[in-house]
Amino acid sequence: MIILDNSVLSAFTRLDLFDKLQVLFPSAYIPEDIYAEYTIKWKRQIPSWINIKKIETNIVLEEVPLSLSPADLSVIKLALSLKIPLASDDRDLRNYAKKVGMVSFGVSPLLVIQRFEAKGLGAFAMGGWSEDGANMTNNGHELSTGVGIKLGVQAELSDTLSIGATFQPKINMSQFDSYAGLFADQGDFDIPMTFTVGAALKLSNDFTIMADFNRIYYSKVGAVGNPTNVPQLFGSTGGPGFGWDDISTYKIGAEWKQSENLTLRAGFSRNENPVGPEDAALNILAPGIVQSHFTGGFQYDLANGSAFEFAAAYVPNVSVVGQGMMNPTHEVKIEMKQYVVSFGW
Repeated sequence: MIILDNSVLSAFTRLDLFDKLQVLFPSAYIPEDIYAEYTIKWKRQIPSWINIKKIETNIVLEEVPLSLSPADLSVIKLALSLKIPLASDDRDLRNYAKKVGMVSFGVSPLLVIQRFEAKGLGAFAMGGWSEDGANMTNNGHELSTGVGIKLGVQAELSDTLSIGATFQPKINMSQFDSYAGLFADQGDFDIPMTFTVGAALKLSNDFTIMADFNRIYYSKVGAVGNPTNVPQLFGSTGGPGFGWDDISTYKIGAEWKQSENLTLRAGFSRNENPVGPEDAALNILAPGIVQSHFTGGFQYDLANGSAFEFAAAYVPNVSVVGQGMMNPTHEVKIEMKQYVVSFGW
């Protein structure tokens, strides 16, 4: 059970995503003030799984930010009255909810666009490996779109320790029609489900350490997770994918505010390799096999209110050795290493 505010209702109405919101929250409340705002703006009825509730408790709120409307405050009051969390995409409302001792969730709709192009797979297309050889390779760039939802929560357990979590269900994407002969299920390439949990510990006013755990469920998306050696044609229902396994990622980082203007950051992450030797050959196309990331950077705050940022990452080499697809007697080796530098202002 949860309480929704107008930012959530409006965003999910605009993208017609109430069905996805209901998956996360099968039952919800809104106060009468929010219902009035919503119906005036959108001129439509609230879904039946959202209940309109009158605030029965006379709750007085103190030190209220000017950015919050009377309808926003009715959300806070209803949450305090019913003693249940609220969900909002309004940062000021969530910050005030935290100030008065409530748990609040951030809920955001997502609009996703993917762009893809494949070249050089003519041998597969002409060799009878695909259900639709004309739509396997060399068809230029194509876009795939989809909408989804992301849920987040953060709680401060003490003045020095905070925890947080995010969850993103699988996002159903439109098919890559021009590559329906490459990706399993006629070009279907969805975004996998993922979740993250983390904590931040403030050791002093200037120094904080952070740790995260992330899990990605590649196996639930056929185009990525189906084994490469499935005895079916590329592009067919349940056909070959890239054989990626679900992976876990562990991250640790530190932030030191060295002076009034300068903040230094460093981090390390380690993840499982999603690609095994049995799937090495096809992953020449997508050798996402690196496992360790070393990062560092800084932010320098300028006098005009802007900031200059620098970050760098080193990703050590990782290789996977397997058999060739067309000739199993041939050895195939894929490897990757990365150097990344970024600037921002």
